[in-house]
This record gives sequence, structure tokens and C-alpha cells, in this order.
Amino acid sequence: MFSELVVCYLFLGGAGAGACLVLSVMGILVPRGRFSKSRVRSIFVSWEYRKLFGFGFAFALVALVAGVLFLFVDLGRADRVLLLFTSPKVVHITIGAYALIFSILGATLQALIWTQMIQGGSVFVLRLLCVLTALFSLVAIVYTGLLLQSLRSVPLWHNIWLPALFILSSLSCGMGLVMGSSLLAGLGSVFGSVLRRVAFFDGLVIALEGLSAVVFLATTFSSASETVVLSGRELVLGSNLGLFWAGFVLLGLVVPLALDYQLYSRQPIRPSLGVTSAACVLAGGFMMRYCLVQAGVHPGI
Repeated sequence: MFSELVVCYLFLGGAGAGACLVLSVMGILVPRGRFSKSRVRSIFVSWEYRKLFGFGFAFALVALVAGVLFLFVDLGRADRVLLLFTSPKVVHITIGAYALIFSILGATLQALIWTQMIQGGSVFVLRLLCVLTALFSLVAIVYTGLLLQSLRSVPLWHNIWLPALFILSSLSCGMGLVMGSSLLAGLGSVFGSVLRRVAFFDGLVIALEGLSAVVFLATTFSSASETVVLSGRELVLGSNLGLFWAGFVLLGLVVPLALDYQLYSRQPIRPSLGVTSAACVLAGGFMMRYCLVQAGVHPGI
């Protein structure tokens, strides 16, 4: 039912959309005084902001485009891809595909404007673009959580806490991409206070994600459906128990939560810790989706 290509699509789409949302909010919060006018440009920002948003949106766009390509490859035929966008029936995957495409468009335009490759416009237009990109990205994030829950044929996924788990994971992965891209661009000393705030909110989201995972498992094992309980056992004790406990729980939740605390509480910010935290969050986000998909469609269930 769901191949590894779809798992990659769900992960990359959620992470890329999460990064677009975080960067768009950051763009809205850039102080008006940071913008100035030059003789050839209506909007001008310093090189630090050009690198921050240029690298950030580049990472986000790579994730989004790769996710869409994985979906298209999984569909296999051009007519199925065309039907995805032309079908009159409104389904989760159609809404999600449109949201991802518009997120890609918004992120591309923002990257070109922030890096001064597109000249002209105004601060108001840029902020409006930030708002629209944030809205489309939010729809894409929510969609990745609702897609699995909408499939009634897989009892494990029909859980009200599954969308919350996916949404929080996408937000955390998005902040991980922003943190990693900023530090790899050498902006740790320039935007240290901003990145510490990102680490704080990432830690908060990770804590909520862990809580959602606990409640998800509690509702799974308290279900009256034997199939749901068997799927839950497969998730935590089955063939992928190592990926779930060591990959998702330890690598994706515990380690980055500890690293985020270090990043937030200590100055100056340490790039090695930030990049490690981002890598752990992304790895854990992928493993969580992989384990949930495999447990839901396990042939023994």
C-alpha cells in the first residue's frame, strides 16, 4: 500500500514545509529598520540576511522538490500525476499536492527576493509573500498528518493523535533544517540570539512530540480492536523495534532535546551542537514515519 517512496515523500514534504513556515515567520519578524533602499533596488538587506534566507530556503526547496519527485515516481505514470491535479474529487493527497506546489513557488520567490536576484517590489509585498507562504506551508504540514489517518483500511493510523505527532515532527524537522543551514552558512555568531530562540522552540516542540507519542501509544494499547493492539506491538516490539526506540525515541527525541537545552542556555552558540541536533531531529523524523507505516501495513496484522 505504501512504499518507501511515499515514506520519503511524507518526510521530505513535512520537513520542507516546516522549514518554509519557520523561515516565513522569521521573515515577517525582521525589523522594518533592517530594510533600506539603494539606487538600484527597492528592497535592500545586509549580506547576513541574504545568507540566512538564501541558505534556508535552498535547503527547504531541496526537501520539497525531492518530496514531490518521490511522489511522482511512486505514482509511476504521467496520467496519474495529471489526475492528481485535475480530479474534481477533493481528497487529502490532492490538497497536499497543491499546498506543496504553492509552498515551492512561495519559497522560490522569497529566496530570489531575499538574495536580491529579483529587484523591485516593497517590504509590504515581501511580508505578504511571507504570510502566504506560511499559510500554504501550514496546510502542507497538516495534510501530511491527516493523510494516513484518513485511510480507514489501516486501523493503527485511525488515531486522533497521529496527525498531532506528524505535525509536531514536521515543525521540529523544519526548525532543524533552518538551524543546520544557518550554522553551515557560518551565521552562528551573527544570529546567535535568533538561533537560540529556534533551539528553545524546537525543544518545546520536541517535548510535545514526545508527549503525543506517549498518548498515541496509550490509546493504541487501550483500543478495543485486537488489530490495533497487534499493530501497536509490532510498532514497539516488532521487526523495527530498534529503529523505533534507538532511532525515533533516543536519536529523534532525547538527544536533540538535550542538545537544544545546551544551545539555548550557553553562549556563544556552538555550531557542532546545532548541526548534530538538526541531523538527529531529521533522522528521527524519518524513522518515526517509516516505523508507523511499516507497523500499519505489516503482513502479519
